[in-house]
Amino acid sequence: MILGHVNSTTSNVGIFYRLRELKPGQTFSVTRADRSVAVFQVDRLADFKKATFPTLDVYGNTNRPEIRLITCGGYNPATNLYDDNTVVYAHLISSHRA
Repeated sequence: MILGHVNSTTSNVGIFYRLRELKPGQTFSVTRADRSVAVFQVDRLADFKKATFPTLDVYGNTNRPEIRLITCGGYNPATNLYDDNTVVYAHLISSHRA
């Protein structure tokens, strides 16, 4: 799991600003602490209200190597807060040395 902001206090563009643009079938890479690169394929994206966030679905065990990318969504200008979370579900398809 990787959590990242859609924006920050100093910029409207955070690390996961474009996370919503990922589509099923697309791939992305994550460089691990041991400098190996894990390649993942997107399975689906979902938006959840924070009040009804499906904790087990997002954080629960899987039967294969998977990752979740999570950021905030559903900006509410009346409260200046985000009411939702965007979650990308993906699975490992390969890995290689950096």
